Amino acid sequence: MDQVAPELPQIGPGDFLGLDEPWNDPEKARFVVLPVSYEKTTTYIKGTAGGPRAILEASRQVELFDEELWKDFSKVGITTYPEVLFDGPPQDLALHLEQEVAELFRRGKRVVMLGGEHSISLGPVRAAARYWPEFSVLQLDAHADLRESYQGSRFGHASIAKRISQECPITQVGVRSLSEEEADLADKGNITTFMARDVLAGELKKEIIPQILESLEEKVYITFDVDVFDPSFFPGTGTPEPGGLGWYQVCDILRAVVREKDVVAMDIVETVPLSGHFVSEFAAARLAYKFICYTAQHQKLGPIVTGK
Repeated sequence: MDQVAPELPQIGPGDFLGLDEPWNDPEKARFVVLPVSYEKTTTYIKGTAGGPRAILEASRQVELFDEELWKDFSKVGITTYPEVLFDGPPQDLALHLEQEVAELFRRGKRVVMLGGEHSISLGPVRAAARYWPEFSVLQLDAHADLRESYQGSRFGHASIAKRISQECPITQVGVRSLSEEEADLADKGNITTFMARDVLAGELKKEIIPQILESLEEKVYITFDVDVFDPSFFPGTGTPEPGGLGWYQVCDILRAVVREKDVVAMDIVETVPLSGHFVSEFAAARLAYKFICYTAQHQKLGPIVTGK
C-alpha cells in the first residue's frame, strides 16, 4: 500500500517570529513575508523547497529586541502570507509572482520573500521594475548567475541574474564562482560586479559600500542568495563556495543600502535545511528581521496599533 505524505499545517499570519494579533494583521501590516516553496532547477544539493518552512520555524526563536539598534521593532506590522506552492516551470512561476507582488506594491507593502531556489526572484523584480521607473537590483551571491541558459533552462537559478539584467540594472556583491561566459558579462553594461576577494580585501565602509551605493538607483530590490556567506557560517545551501562574506560584513552592507536607498523588497533564497543542524535557517530568519528592523528605524515606523 502506498503511503500518503502527511498534510503540512497551513502557514498563518503570525508564523514569522510567532507574532500575535494585532501585530500580524494582514491589512495593517507594513511588511509581508511571502514563503515560496519552489524547487525545479537546482543542480547540486537539493532541498531548497523546504527552506521557507524551516526559516519560519526558526524565526520563532529569534529575539525580537535587536541588539544592534537597541529596540524591538516587531510591532511595526509583519504578516505572513500563505505558502506559494507551484509545480510549473520557472518562467510560469515568474508570471504568477509578478502579479501577486505587484498587488502588494499597489497596497503599499514591503515584501520579504523566502525561497526556494533563486529562480523565484524574476517575477517580483519585474513587478518592481514596472512600478518604479528608476529601479535597480542588488544581488548578494557567490555565483554570477549570468548564463544565457543552463541545463536547458533560460529561467533557472544559474541564469537569474542574466534575466534580471534584461529588466533593469543589477549590482552583484560577493561573487567568487563564474564561468568564462559569465566573466565576459561581469562588470559591463548595466551589470556591476564586486568580487568577494575585492570586498574582503578592501575597506568595506570607506571604499566598497560607497561604490555599491553609487551603482544603485533610488529604488532597490535586494535578492539575497545565502551562499554569499562563507559556508563555515552558513552550510545549509545548495551550492556552497569557500571564501564568502561574514555576518557583520553583510549587515553593514544591508544597513547602508536601507539607509541610503528605498529598498522596496528583499528575497532570501537557496536555504537548504540540514538534518540536526539549524544554524542556516536561523541565520536566514535573523537576516529577514534585520531588514525589517533597519527599514523600520530608517523610516521611523511606530507600532501599527497605538495604546498597546
